[in-house]
Amino acid sequence: MADADPVTDLRTTGAAAGAIDVQVAKPRRRWGRLALMFSVPLLIVLVGAYLWITSGRTVSTDNAYVSQDKVAVSADVAG
Repeated sequence: MADADPVTDLRTTGAAAGAIDVQVAKPRRRWGRLALMFSVPLLIVLVGAYLWITSGRTVSTDNAYVSQDKVAVSADVAG
């Protein structure tokens, strides 16, 4: 245990305690994180809207044959 803990050494040395200049780090503005926080969900919404609008919600064919019967719809009230 030849290596001493530097924190313990600073606490025990009275002269070194006054010489330490503590600098508080200023909080940086994290524009990159803010840009990602808004741009990624916006990109997901835009891609989803594009896919929803351009997706095939209707089916069309060139040679479809539709056979339909006519049915009379009327009320069962004598009048």
